[in-house]
Amino acid sequence: MFSRFYDSTFQSKCACRAVWKSKPPAGLGTKCSAGKLACQHQAISHEPVKPNAESVDLHHVPAQNASLHFSYIMNLSDHVNTFGQAMLKRHGERVHKLALNASFTCPNRDGSKGRGGCTFCNNASFSPNARQPAPIAEQLAAGRQVMRKRTGAQKYIAYFQAYTNTYADVDALARLYDQALAEPDVIGLSVGTRPDCVPEPVLDLLASYRDRGLEVWLELGLQSACDATLERVNRGHGFAEYVSAVRNAHARKLQVCTHLIAGLPGEYHSHCITTLQRILEHGVEGLKLHPLHVVKGTLLANQWRHGQYEPLALDEYIAIAADMIELTPADIVYHRVTGTAPGNILLAPEWCAWKWRVINLLTQELKRRGARQGDAILLPKTGASCTQPDMTGLQAPYSNVATRQQDNVSITGSASHEILSLQASRPLRGQADPCRDSKGN
Repeated sequence: MFSRFYDSTFQSKCACRAVWKSKPPAGLGTKCSAGKLACQHQAISHEPVKPNAESVDLHHVPAQNASLHFSYIMNLSDHVNTFGQAMLKRHGERVHKLALNASFTCPNRDGSKGRGGCTFCNNASFSPNARQPAPIAEQLAAGRQVMRKRTGAQKYIAYFQAYTNTYADVDALARLYDQALAEPDVIGLSVGTRPDCVPEPVLDLLASYRDRGLEVWLELGLQSACDATLERVNRGHGFAEYVSAVRNAHARKLQVCTHLIAGLPGEYHSHCITTLQRILEHGVEGLKLHPLHVVKGTLLANQWRHGQYEPLALDEYIAIAADMIELTPADIVYHRVTGTAPGNILLAPEWCAWKWRVINLLTQELKRRGARQGDAILLPKTGASCTQPDMTGLQAPYSNVATRQQDNVSITGSASHEILSLQASRPLRGQADPCRDSKGN
């Protein structure tokens, strides 16, 4: 159930390769032979002792210890079809993404779509090489070194992450992608972009790599299927552009991973479920989910300072993420279930700095429910619809959702992705649902 997570900063300090960054909660740490507060271990062999998950309440880790990396993680893949496990099954060994910054810009910044970008966007919040990117080969070498120490992985996917990685002439794109693929241990590409920046020549290029037997993912930053929300955060595109991009990608048999954000301004718990429903209706192979975090240098930061935006509480996010996972068909790959931002730019919420705490809590909640991905895909037997949902959906501890009633719905894990929406006990924001038009669509 538990696996070790290593932090290379401690490798020279502790024979146990401990990862605690501050004093751990009572009962979870001792001093190693080097005199450092460390993982639990057997005095002679230095093998880690696996704590009893049932005795650890991860909701109540003291605030002063909240930023530590746990020396174990609960096994999310027991409940979720994770990217790591999907690649292990497909390729027979560990495969990790190596994030790259190829110095692209964005049409929502350079004036072709707009200026200033999305209200929440400071690309340094998710790109490790955001300021002064090194050449592609050097970035891959640095990422490879870290991953080999942490996980032992020997195969990698070049992840073009920062900004809009299809926003260039197709010949220029080919040169950049080919640089990454020239590395013998790089077995594929994952290309992050906007739904309105995937012209057919670019899709043809990506399909040509797939035809060579490479692992290829097109990652589309949708964030929300609600046009009013997309306009509110100055996204510069609508849901229709996403639908078109997915249709064109699937026509070339490309895998699509859709990025979603929970807690966008003006959105309720139910918006996230509606967004998921709309994505599933058009087909998708992968999902990335993370909470909206407020970072320095953004319009959202100003809105937050003036009380115009309130981030999600941790419990709210756990409830939303668990519900979405239960409603996601089991064959869809979750590339990510949370996201973090560097401490030097993160303003709120504070818990967004605690990646492993969030993952543990989410796993703990799925375990508490006895749930796996796809368990709550509900097919109405009589007359229910997604626009007028039957509220007998999920049993979420943070909302007044009725418990599942077997006599009213049938539960399936099939590829028929018709699902019912949820309604949380209270809105996350005090506004009407922007996903629904006057007809309730």
